[in-house]
Amino acid sequence: MASKRKLPNSSEKLPDAEIDPEILPNPGSEEAVEAGCLCPILDNRHGEGVGDDENGNRLFWYSSDCALHCADSAAAHSDLH
Repeated sequence: MASKRKLPNSSEKLPDAEIDPEILPNPGSEEAVEAGCLCPILDNRHGEGVGDDENGNRLFWYSSDCALHCADSAAAHSDLH
């Protein structure tokens, strides 16, 4: 199930083999999907996000199965299988 959380915008393109956990590509973006992102692509408007919160931070939908953006949750799910 997807949940709505905020993540700072990341406009930097990262090489496929080097994903810095401090600067992740936006959920649903082409770069994120190439790196293994399982977050909703269309709901996140291909990495553009779903709007901004009251502080101007971009909001995204996340998949709890996404090891790139929800590593702790994805690891917990893999332990259940």
